[in-house]
Amino acid sequence: MAGQVESVEPTGQKLLSLLLVASDGRIVHAEQDLSRRWGLPLPPWKGVHVQTFMSWCLASATPFDTNTLTEATRGARELSCSLKNGRRLLVGVRSLWLSPRGVSELVGNDIWVDPAGSGQEKKFFLLSCLCIDHVAHMYRSAAEVKLRSTIGSIIAGFAHEVRNPLAAIVSLTEGVMNPDMGEETLRALSRIPVLVERIENLLKVALSYGRPRPPRASWHQLGGVLTKSLEILELAGVGTFSELLPKEHMNVPIYVDREHVISVITNLLQNAIEEAGVENVRIRVEPSPRVSGESYLYSHGAVVAVDFIDKGRGVSPENREHIFEPFFTTKSNGTGLGLALARDLARLNDGDLILLETGVGGSAFRLLLPTHAS
Repeated sequence: MAGQVESVEPTGQKLLSLLLVASDGRIVHAEQDLSRRWGLPLPPWKGVHVQTFMSWCLASATPFDTNTLTEATRGARELSCSLKNGRRLLVGVRSLWLSPRGVSELVGNDIWVDPAGSGQEKKFFLLSCLCIDHVAHMYRSAAEVKLRSTIGSIIAGFAHEVRNPLAAIVSLTEGVMNPDMGEETLRALSRIPVLVERIENLLKVALSYGRPRPPRASWHQLGGVLTKSLEILELAGVGTFSELLPKEHMNVPIYVDREHVISVITNLLQNAIEEAGVENVRIRVEPSPRVSGESYLYSHGAVVAVDFIDKGRGVSPENREHIFEPFFTTKSNGTGLGLALARDLARLNDGDLILLETGVGGSAFRLLLPTHAS
């Protein structure tokens, strides 16, 4: 979801990843996005037998020898299997007769060397791999984008209609206030501009959710971003956090929009502090985390994890699937947009935000940030 979220359209995206296998079972070509689509860090493939390669990727022993591939082409059937990360994979198999030049044209590189040097056509297997979970995620993300676009349009229209009356209310209130009024009347009238300001802030949050600006990513050190987030909370009067800053991995480089990530971190910290108190909150950094199946990311290793851990009440089982939904809140004065916006900003920056763990002893939210340029 990086970039302009409104541009996501699953029907315009390529769903299949291709493997080209020679008649002796050796892999001739694999598409570059295979690792991202499968959600696995893949071993070297060039010249490796397809059975060896697939055995490394799959959760169980599934035959991918040349006999199995030949039978699959004859029966026009798909091979169904499960990857090590639990995702389901469907593999369609076709047989092709190609010359060395045909192989080069198909894969875009002159990587096939004819051992006999005859230039004659040889048999190959073309494996069309479809990760079902990847497709499901893609359509789910597109549905979320369309919903948010609709919400954004509604909020924008509502904000336009409401702001003028709010300004008039503040102006009229200030106009009628004078020192001769009773103390209670003045106190009551003085509350109106404060309440109007709160409505304005709620509108700003809602507008930022409906139409977030695209990220402007650049290189930053993780420690600098964390320090700035803590400073903002201290200036806002939330508390003092001299002990919260982690002692390790502060020099990890991240490639993000600094304002976006600061917004996410301050939101997560404020939630944790409101839930458990500053003395019961800590920040933990893992420089090379494993990306779990709960994350939307389809890559591994090129992220850093920042965990925000509190000793609060935890998230109840019935609420765990809803906490990132817009307008869902358990707070009496909450908007229900904080976590939804935080996760979207993380994803816009090629990262993610997940509820890592929760229970009666508290919760841990994990923010994943890229340590590589897109």
